[in-house]
Amino acid sequence: MKVHAPLCAVVSSIAVSLCALPAAAQQVVTHGELPSVSPDGSLIAFLSDRTGTSNAFVIGVDGSGERQVSQAGAGTPRFSPDGKSLLFAGPGADSGRISAVSVNGGERRVLASVPGRSPVLSPDGRRVAFLMGSWTATVTAVANTDGSGVHAIAGGGKTTAWNAAWSPDGHRIAYTYGDSSRVLQVHVVNADGSGDRVVTRIDRSEGSAQMPAWSPDGRRLAVQVSTMHMGHIWVVDVATREAHKLAAHTDSISDEVPAWFPDGKHIAFQSNRSGQEEIWMMTDAGTDLRQVTGPTRGSVGTVIPLTPERWTATDSLRFGDYQGRPSLYINRGVALANGVAVRDGTLEYDMVVPRGGNFMGADFHAESPENSEVVFFRPGQSGTMESVQYAPALNGVAAAWQVYHGENANAAVDLAFDRWLHVRLDITAATAALYLNDDTTPVLIVPRLAGVGGTSVGVWTGFFGRGAWFSNIRYTARPATPPAPAPALPRGTITDWELSQAVDGGVLTPGTLPDLGALQWDRVHVEEQGFVLVNRYRRTPNATIPIDRTTGEPLVDSIMGNHVTGSKVVFARATITADRAGLRRMLFGFSDGAVVYLNGQPLFFGMNASRLRSPDLGQSALDRVGSALYLPLRQGRNDLVFAVTEFTGGWAYWARLEP
Repeated sequence: MKVHAPLCAVVSSIAVSLCALPAAAQQVVTHGELPSVSPDGSLIAFLSDRTGTSNAFVIGVDGSGERQVSQAGAGTPRFSPDGKSLLFAGPGADSGRISAVSVNGGERRVLASVPGRSPVLSPDGRRVAFLMGSWTATVTAVANTDGSGVHAIAGGGKTTAWNAAWSPDGHRIAYTYGDSSRVLQVHVVNADGSGDRVVTRIDRSEGSAQMPAWSPDGRRLAVQVSTMHMGHIWVVDVATREAHKLAAHTDSISDEVPAWFPDGKHIAFQSNRSGQEEIWMMTDAGTDLRQVTGPTRGSVGTVIPLTPERWTATDSLRFGDYQGRPSLYINRGVALANGVAVRDGTLEYDMVVPRGGNFMGADFHAESPENSEVVFFRPGQSGTMESVQYAPALNGVAAAWQVYHGENANAAVDLAFDRWLHVRLDITAATAALYLNDDTTPVLIVPRLAGVGGTSVGVWTGFFGRGAWFSNIRYTARPATPPAPAPALPRGTITDWELSQAVDGGVLTPGTLPDLGALQWDRVHVEEQGFVLVNRYRRTPNATIPIDRTTGEPLVDSIMGNHVTGSKVVFARATITADRAGLRRMLFGFSDGAVVYLNGQPLFFGMNASRLRSPDLGQSALDRVGSALYLPLRQGRNDLVFAVTEFTGGWAYWARLEP
């Protein structure tokens, strides 16, 4: 919670608890605070000390057209009734004067001057509410604009009254009330000082109520309810005192200083949800949060605190500032946010990759650190179709990128080292759309996700590279949408498969079947695209392709002999029933290697390992067109067996019989 001067206007016992913060905590540079909305709802005025002095700025509600209005310092800005000027008090000797400046900038003109501070002009422009007295015995008073006719309406003695807000009809004033109870409440009093009553009765465990703002119809107040570590906006019915908390969270987030839009359906406020004070807006129901000011303007959602207790990782994490931002660093593996559930919604973050880094991105739909869906980046291949990719990571941290590759999985984007990249992932049902920086058009649309049943989200880095820094991680959750029906499988797809346990590849001889009766078998299903994703059923190996240390070329003899340390093989079997003997063509594909047997006889051996077939790219992928094999079928039952080898990067196979 950032402390503003009026907040310290309390009795001494409260002043100690709320105002005795370290100097560093009171001198945070803000991009936006103390918002006010224009009468037509198109602009928001706010204060920012980004130039070294607090000055008034205005910005469009869509985040466009930001400009500085005051030049010599300003207090809380408020729009004039016609929306053409900003009204504010100045610092120091000008703290009792209300000045007006055109929203386009220009010279100040004084509208009112009173013997106090923090003046607020009435809706009809004839009276001023302001503060008098010491910070420990503050009085709210009303006077004419020339300073005459002063009369106190609230506070004094052992109580304090500040944050005055005129009702839209000018008949009442809402203010913050403090006394020795150490819990602040909001009161409403008639402008002549009569009829004072408390309107907030919010449980003290929620915090202190303050900073009231009237709704346009005068029936409700939006207030800030804060503790030292957390703040929420509440809406209170003035007549019934019924109160509702907006955009509830349990994190160290401070939503503060509400201001109504003229439609009575939206509220502007200041918040540190992005890691620094910015202006945000939301509905009066606490939905559709959107950041208006700052480098990630337009962003939505709840910020996930970058603190150790909020994250679970497969590798060590570091928390600290990087390039001036609170950040999380992970070298490799997965870090999932604790207590966050998103099936449909958005995941956003900022990311920077140290020079030489590769393979980093976002985890979503995670059941565990080893079962999730991933969108990741390869900065080392900036500008190519390999620079960004989607793939699931199942039974291991590594993503099955060789299986989900190409159209609808890859995109070409320009990436840079040591530069922040803003990433937004929008997930709906079985689709995902990826946006970068301020783009309104997605750079990648994944029309059909692989399907992982979890709801956790987090960040991901590959086994190779140098890790990455992540900042400003936030999310929104929407009600889950049922996915569209799956498309029909390609004609002739073999769907009825059984899969063995995984065995060490190095102990097998290609072309020789083991005793299939000694293996354990599980029935598996084909994915919507027609292939069997072995990663879904068996733990993924992470074997390194052997290379010649002198030339850097793959050791073909070792690979083709299936002598790769750490590789795994599964056997997959299916039955083909033929009404007559003869040849029948079968199309098939695999990753990384396969031996095809029919009725116990080897018919095909092939390897599609990284760098073996495409050494210029350094990688290979599951062939969706496939190879073709003429099966010598006998009449009746035929036993088809695939022995599928995996090194790393995606374990899958498919087969389709032609008529």
